[in-house]
Parts: sequence; C-alpha cells; structure tokens
Amino acid sequence: MTSRVFRALAAALAVVFALDSAAHLLWTTGSTWPADDTRLPSYALLGSEVSFASGVLPPLVGMLSRSHNSFMESPK
Repeated sequence: MTSRVFRALAAALAVVFALDSAAHLLWTTGSTWPADDTRLPSYALLGSEVSFASGVLPPLVGMLSRSHNSFMESPK
C-alpha cells in the first residue's frame, strides 16, 4: 500500500472516529438525538436495552478520541 493511499484511509478513519466521538459527547449531555427516547438507540445498535448513563459515555468518548488521534499520526 502506498503512503498516499495509507494517509487517505487513515484520514477517513480519523473522520469516522471524530464524528462518533462527537455524537457520544453529545449524548453525555442527555440528548437522545437522533431518537425520541433513550431506549431506541440501544435497541437499534445493540439489540437490547443498555444504559448510556453519564458514567459510561465519557470513557467511551476518550477512547474514540484517542483512536482518532492515533490514525492522524504519521506512519513510521
């Protein structure tokens, strides 16, 4: 894989992780966007009811942000 292709794929993955992190950060505020209630996203994405309490989301946001940063680092 060429360096140019690698950088393009890394940038695309970084954008995905950044958007995912931003959505989870929004949900830590109590927002249910794009759903009308807190149960729908849980069932739609995970197939069961899972708590998205504020104690669960901040570590996930941190992990996603770290993933974003690791994809933005240049290959060695």
